[in-house]
Amino acid sequence: MKESELRDRTLESNGEIKKEIRFTVKPDQVDDAREFLGTVLQEQPYSGQKVQTIYYATREFNLPRNGFIRERRYFPQENLTEVPHGFLEIKINETECAVIKTRVACCRQDVGEMLSRLDNNNGLEVLVQAGLDREIVYQAMEDISPRPFLPIIETVSQRYYFGDGARRVTLDINEQCWGYFEEDRETKLLLNEEFCGRLEIKAFSGKDIEQILKMINPSGIDLIPCKSRKNEFQRLYFARMEKLSRQKALHEFTYEVPGREIETKLQVVNTENPLLLIDQIFSEATGSLIPGFGVMSGKEVVKEWEFRFINYGRIGANRIEEAMVIVIDPEFERFAVKKKSSPTTTEGSPTLVRTEVVDKYFGCFEGDLKTKILKSEQRIVGSELIEIGEVNRRKRYTYITNTTTGRNYKISVDVCQSGIHQMSQLEIEYMGRTGVLPITDSAVSEIRCETEAFALWLQGKHAGSLSFTNLTKFQWLVSLHE
Repeated sequence: MKESELRDRTLESNGEIKKEIRFTVKPDQVDDAREFLGTVLQEQPYSGQKVQTIYYATREFNLPRNGFIRERRYFPQENLTEVPHGFLEIKINETECAVIKTRVACCRQDVGEMLSRLDNNNGLEVLVQAGLDREIVYQAMEDISPRPFLPIIETVSQRYYFGDGARRVTLDINEQCWGYFEEDRETKLLLNEEFCGRLEIKAFSGKDIEQILKMINPSGIDLIPCKSRKNEFQRLYFARMEKLSRQKALHEFTYEVPGREIETKLQVVNTENPLLLIDQIFSEATGSLIPGFGVMSGKEVVKEWEFRFINYGRIGANRIEEAMVIVIDPEFERFAVKKKSSPTTTEGSPTLVRTEVVDKYFGCFEGDLKTKILKSEQRIVGSELIEIGEVNRRKRYTYITNTTTGRNYKISVDVCQSGIHQMSQLEIEYMGRTGVLPITDSAVSEIRCETEAFALWLQGKHAGSLSFTNLTKFQWLVSLHE
């Protein structure tokens, strides 16, 4: 790459807001699109080169809410041999079509070292000192505390450039998308290959974009509008990750109660910070201080997740029954629809057993998708759905194993907030059994005995802070409106 080209790319849109609009071009129209663009806009000398983009996320898969942190490298058409420089970019979508980004030239080794050094000691100043715009860096990372970033997605495509720095059209073809998996993201797997083209129009004003669209319109090329790649990348990545988890589970775990959820609940009271109970349990499990239980192999972690959910009910026999809950993960713009039956209990037992069906979606629970899901569920249940309420939920959790039976459990503490009302519960939820084992009719009663034995130990350990309960979050929400 020539030095002048490197300089131009470094300065391009560095801290300035640009308008972007994206389209998909059908595979049989890609060649026509490229040829036509060359007749209405000047094709750049570096057009046709290979472009490699690596997107980064934290170990917990956190990304800037409205953008990306990515490394971009440009190669000659012939191969992907190493080049002296690439770019580290932070890109934010200010609105649906307006984009602001900051970028700095750097070599690959510097990018990896820099992003791995993001922690509470070094903070975000590592990125600012490298030359990225301070305001954009802090705006992009306002919801993420400083922590190391690792590669998550890589794309490679052939890109053609038309126009100039003020008004530009790019056409990407033959794109491959790869994902980085496992704990240190060292396993690279192909996620998708595309045969269509991706056309982007970039300019500093909406008027310029309209002019370019008018120039392209006579070509007869079908431009199919498409949104940001973020949701698409996440859909591909997490679908593959879920598939890998299922494959691993087939070889390592037996789920003895398919389609059912088994959990024992404890109400948390008189505790200043309920979430810290999980850290205490993890420490006790790690130190073999819990009779009959230890930390789960491969899950020696404490994690935390913030999300929200919306409960829907339906009119049952003289009462409102739970119909479904929408669990919304705003960080990754995805959600799950969970449908649970009314819980059943054995007399004298606090453990809940109920069926559970989960459908996962990528995108936001709004607009046409929301309407479609609600109408579909109303047809299934045969009555109108009633929105009971929305809850902000903070969940901290870890995993333990019964050292005798090999059964695994997720131990979590939830802090739920709905308006001015708050509730905290500790849950012991069955997660499967280590090993490929036969399923027996006694599994439910055995699991119930294990969860209740652990719950009794917890209750004795934290006297005055934990009490058995059968109260579900749906029942709690309904009680707030009675």
